[in-house]
Amino acid sequence: MNVQLVLFALALLFRAQGALWRRENAPLWQRLPGWLFSSLALWGALVGVGAWAPFWPVLPVALIGAGLHYRWREKTAVYAIIFLADVVLILVAGLLALPPLGWGTLLPTAVVLPFLGLLIDGMARWLVKRVNWLALAAVGVMPLLLLLVVPTARGTAGRMLESRFVYLLPQPERVTSVHPTATTAGIDTVAPPTRTATETAVSPAETALAPVVVTETPNGLLDATGTQWTPYIEWSLSNPSYEGNPFDLEATATFVHTETGETHTTGLFYAGENTWQFRFTGTQPGEWLFTTSSRDPELNGSEGTVTVAPNADGIGFVTHYGNKWGRTGIDRAFVPQYVMIGNPLTYYNNPAEIQYNIDTFFTEHGFNGAHTPVFCRWFDIEQQQCSRINVADPNPDMRTFEALEDLITKVHAAGGVVHIWMWGDDSRSENPKRWGINGPADRRLQRYIAARLGPLPGWTMGYGYDLFEWVDGDELTEWHDFMHSEMGWVHYLGARSWKNRLDQMSEAMDYSSYEQHRPDYDLYVESIELRPDKPTFSEDRFRIRDEGRDKDYTMTLTRRGLWHSTMAGGVANIWGNLLGAPQANDSLTTSAPYPNPEMIKTYATFFANRFWVDLVRCNELTNGVCLMRPLRPAYLFYAEETAVVEMDLSQMDGLQTAVAVDTLLPYAEIDLGTLSPQNHTWEAPYPSDWAIAVGDFEE
Repeated sequence: MNVQLVLFALALLFRAQGALWRRENAPLWQRLPGWLFSSLALWGALVGVGAWAPFWPVLPVALIGAGLHYRWREKTAVYAIIFLADVVLILVAGLLALPPLGWGTLLPTAVVLPFLGLLIDGMARWLVKRVNWLALAAVGVMPLLLLLVVPTARGTAGRMLESRFVYLLPQPERVTSVHPTATTAGIDTVAPPTRTATETAVSPAETALAPVVVTETPNGLLDATGTQWTPYIEWSLSNPSYEGNPFDLEATATFVHTETGETHTTGLFYAGENTWQFRFTGTQPGEWLFTTSSRDPELNGSEGTVTVAPNADGIGFVTHYGNKWGRTGIDRAFVPQYVMIGNPLTYYNNPAEIQYNIDTFFTEHGFNGAHTPVFCRWFDIEQQQCSRINVADPNPDMRTFEALEDLITKVHAAGGVVHIWMWGDDSRSENPKRWGINGPADRRLQRYIAARLGPLPGWTMGYGYDLFEWVDGDELTEWHDFMHSEMGWVHYLGARSWKNRLDQMSEAMDYSSYEQHRPDYDLYVESIELRPDKPTFSEDRFRIRDEGRDKDYTMTLTRRGLWHSTMAGGVANIWGNLLGAPQANDSLTTSAPYPNPEMIKTYATFFANRFWVDLVRCNELTNGVCLMRPLRPAYLFYAEETAVVEMDLSQMDGLQTAVAVDTLLPYAEIDLGTLSPQNHTWEAPYPSDWAIAVGDFEE
């Protein structure tokens, strides 16, 4: 539900109540709450439009208005007092808001809202002459009583309003590294100590991740050598004579593969200290020629040659094969299963935090991706809410990009993918609406993202969550198209749809994205089949937490969700355990380790070399669900809460080996021997959720 609409509805209700309570000839004890209701309505309207105004001006303005009203009761004087009190409240609250409202917005607001208030007052006074005022007041108060009496409504309203007003409070303390305690079978495990970057030595593997840095030589040579896919190559050009905002200076570098003509054009980005940089990742071995182009003479006309060595085992960029997610380089399909980690501030200049997440969630659990929300930290790494950034035209914060580069390169080296949420919702002021969607500040940021992160393989980006509150399909399409026009390499961009709906806000996106609450196997299948030419992402965050909400997960739902999304054909998901890590919900910390990581690891191990591009559903062959490779004798079966799995293998060409795995336990294969091409019924040693692989899954 849109919090702004709720605030506007409450403002209308309070304004009408205020007019009823301070009606003509009402005693003072009634006029006082009437003035309070009226001032509260105006304050709620200001907060609804994003002014983030403090509450305290409501009280003195209400008291002053009530006092003047008690002194002058003539009808003309009353209306003048109401109007002036409204104007004073708007001016005071607007100037004290985060950020302060500009006079160009404040003055029209201070005129329009009081007139609207008087209109509502007049309608209420007209009604009170025809209907008993107590009856009208009771009808108006009933919605508020429902919020107080009905637990579900109270909880929903509380979460909505808290999310809106919490940002009028002081900013939480910075959290740089939090590793929560996990609880398994009632036994607390000791969380590892908080580490800082200075406590962890740089390993040879980390050194290998560093980009190949090329600086301009005195004779102007910019030639370089590198390796296909990773690490990326980076050039620096000095430009001390630039004028204006350095982030608005546009320049490009174009790379052309001499043998095939493949071309990548990427932007140069400002790196501080009169320096601009540009980057390159070789997608093919061989020789690449490049040249820079800009209206600025010092960034124009630089040339060079890049010699790229082959890397047969290198992992490239995220791609898709039909409706399956994939990776270039190794040319493999995969199912992105992301774990919630903190925002860039939590791992900025803190490689130990990134390594902890990789060791814990990739190596120990088996996840293959990290989900990091950025929100307004694009402009200031210290601020999550745009309302706290008191700059009229902000530039990108280079610290945020340093953190993201570190995360992306390390996760990519570990074989994983990073999924970025660019923005958040409107009620929390986690988007750039105040500067204009796709406006100058937003466009500046988009160019910077494309130039600085575009050449790095291993990341995708969603526009954010609760998008229906503040952005429309045309604006999303414009963002998508502009980003791709600026990025020299393809990165998949998406935009989450409405809650529990299977349509899209913009069909231009590179993947289909849905907010589905507890999707089951059938819903995953339906999501894939609706847009079979794109990969699919169920882009809500599936969280274990103790809030008692219908959408919350358990360990069992998490485990089965991993299997359902994969056996359906491969749908991406975001996972998190908030028990012991509640701040992970606001991206202030990382998810807690899961109580049963071996279950997730068993899932990951089973599919490690078995999820291929050509897998199709074959549920008619079993009493559970099935995937098969049509052109070779290979099958995957999965069935829940059973001790019997039926398998129709009559289409096999010959004898094939088979193994079974209990998905509730640490990975262990039960050898089923050699199965012939006929119908089989396997009787398990006990009921459980079973997975069976039949045949050869080698490429």
